Amino acid sequence: MIVQAPVAWNVSAKHFYVTGQAINLPAIGIIIAITILLLIRIRQTAIVNLVLVVFKIIIILIFIFACCKHVDRNNYNPFFPPNKGSFDEYGVTGMLYACTYIFFAYVGFDSVSTVAQEAKLPSRSLPIAIIGTTIISLLLYIGICTVMVGLVPYYKLLHSDSPLSVAIQPTHYGLWLSILMDLGAIAGLTTVALMVMLSQTRVFYAMARDGLLPPTFAKIHPQKTTPWISILICGIFCAVFSGICPV
Repeated sequence: MIVQAPVAWNVSAKHFYVTGQAINLPAIGIIIAITILLLIRIRQTAIVNLVLVVFKIIIILIFIFACCKHVDRNNYNPFFPPNKGSFDEYGVTGMLYACTYIFFAYVGFDSVSTVAQEAKLPSRSLPIAIIGTTIISLLLYIGICTVMVGLVPYYKLLHSDSPLSVAIQPTHYGLWLSILMDLGAIAGLTTVALMVMLSQTRVFYAMARDGLLPPTFAKIHPQKTTPWISILICGIFCAVFSGICPV
C-alpha cells in the first residue's frame, strides 16, 4: 500500500488507472534525502552524485562484459526489421518514431550549464563535461543495447517493464545479476532526480536574481551558501507529486 502511487499509466491503453495503492513512500523518501543533500553544500552533492554515477557505470560494464559471451548473433537478423504497416512499427518510419524517445534519453546534459557559476573554470570545465558525458553515455547506450538484443530476440523486450531482467534469463548468472541491475536502475533514477532538482533550483535562483521570480527564490543560506528556499520549494513539490503520480 505504500510502495506505489495511487494512479499509474497504462502504456498499451494509453490512459491512467487506479492502482489501489495509497502512496509511493520510497519515492518520497528519495526526494527528501535529495532535498537534504542539496541543502548542505554543492561539494557534498557532487561527491554523492559521482559515487552513484561510478556505481551504475560499473554495473553497466559488468552486464556488458559478463553477458557478451552469451550473445546469439542470430538475434541480430533481421538487423533492420521491415515495416509492418503502421508508422511506428519498424522500418524507416519506426526508426524515426523511436528517435523521438531516444531524444529524451539525452535530456539533462544541458543541466551542467545551470551550475556554471559554481565551477572554478566554467569556460574550460563545461565544454569538457557536456561533450565528455554525451560521448560516454552514447557508448554505454550502444553497448548495453547491442548485448541486450543479442541475448534475446528484440520482440521479447518490447512490452517488458524490466527488459534487462528478461535479457539476463538466457545466461547462467541468475538472480544476483538481476538484483545488481535493479540496484543500478535505482542509482540511475536517483542521480537523474538529483540533477534535475539541482538544476531547477539554480534556474529559480537565476530567474529571481533577474527579477522574473520573487526575491525569496534568490535567498542564499549564510552558512551553506545554497539557495535554500528554492530547494525547499522544489523538494516539497517533487515529494508530493512523486508520492501520488506515476514517476
